[in-house]
Amino acid sequence: MDMDELRWYFAYGSNMCDTVFCQRRGIRPRQLKLARIESHCLDFNVPFLPYSEPGMAGLRRLGSEASEFPVHGVAYLLSDEDFTRMIRSEGAGVAYRVISLVAHSLTDDKSFIVSTLIARRKYPLLKSRYPSSRYMGLIIQGAKEQKIPIAYQEYLARIPVFLPSESLRWRIGRWVFHQFWRPISTVVQKGTRELSNHRGQVPGWYLTLFDFLLVSMWVQHDFCFSIIFGRGDGRLF
Repeated sequence: MDMDELRWYFAYGSNMCDTVFCQRRGIRPRQLKLARIESHCLDFNVPFLPYSEPGMAGLRRLGSEASEFPVHGVAYLLSDEDFTRMIRSEGAGVAYRVISLVAHSLTDDKSFIVSTLIARRKYPLLKSRYPSSRYMGLIIQGAKEQKIPIAYQEYLARIPVFLPSESLRWRIGRWVFHQFWRPISTVVQKGTRELSNHRGQVPGWYLTLFDFLLVSMWVQHDFCFSIIFGRGDGRLF
């Protein structure tokens, strides 16, 4: 295959895990190498479903805090077909958008250009949320499988996660919330698959609908359910 048809994709979330990226999604990387992006750090700023999977992995500009690590991950060399398949599996441009960044190999420190995913947009009312323990476990598992440096694995292990409450009131709130929003989430995911084009993109009107539903869901959580039943995103406020 012509190298012009290949590109490096930088995975930093659950796609580092072989069972997720290669087995479940059917992606066949031509090469892979460990890398870091020095300009950005890991953040869970892609909101999803309260009381279940509140925050998904994204990137943000690296700040000045000593506790922050440049994001580490796996650079996969993908065909155009596999890259498009990956985009479709990640929500077809609904939750994420593709950007190009400079990565550095962890073996020889050489820089190269990678395509990676960040949150498609910032929502003024929506903050970063905690990842579920299930989702964070996949990220930690992927980092361990790929032999990401131990210091970064330890950093991942310190990231707080969303843990369900055992209180009856909280469980009632979760049940009521999911009775309404889970079916909508299922319909949205189905629509995303059916409406995406050959490049893994959906129409603009669908993005507007998605944004309206996402913001409505989280506003209902933040200003109603979290007050009555308790938070479903791991945050204290």
